[in-house]
Amino acid sequence: MLTTLFLCSICVANADEGDRVNDFIAQTLRNYGNTEPQLLARLGKAMDRSTEQNVSAHDPNATFEIVSLTFDGIEAHVFHGTSPGEADKEFVIFLRVEKGSIPFGKEITIGGTEKGVVKELGKPMETLSEQGVKKLRYEDDSGYAFLEFSLVKGKIARMQIDITVD
Repeated sequence: MLTTLFLCSICVANADEGDRVNDFIAQTLRNYGNTEPQLLARLGKAMDRSTEQNVSAHDPNATFEIVSLTFDGIEAHVFHGTSPGEADKEFVIFLRVEKGSIPFGKEITIGGTEKGVVKELGKPMETLSEQGVKKLRYEDDSGYAFLEFSLVKGKIARMQIDITVD
């Protein structure tokens, strides 16, 4: 799974839903950081750090590692290219926030409301409700980047970005 998807190469051409999601993710990663050093600079020392070595399903010569970082109420996974020519590639592919005040996008934070999410992102692509949790889901046009906001009693309890590298 290694088609390089870089958030820094997200196109900002139209104001359609996919572009809005990509713009939102790019803004969020400017807030949190899009590399391991940036995350550490903004969030402080990680409580836990682990790595997983991987080989691309499409190219056995293409290797990469996923670095998982855990902070207080925040989990991040960072893609690190390790093959020749890929070693300088590093970017966040997963970010889950359950605590803290750094916003997703411009102003969506833990404790915020569905109204605030819809104001910034528009109507969700999908809304699910199960066991007292309402989930608002958004997806970019490629189908590789997802956003999810989990609300409990009308307040955001979890915010998540998930980017598939293929």
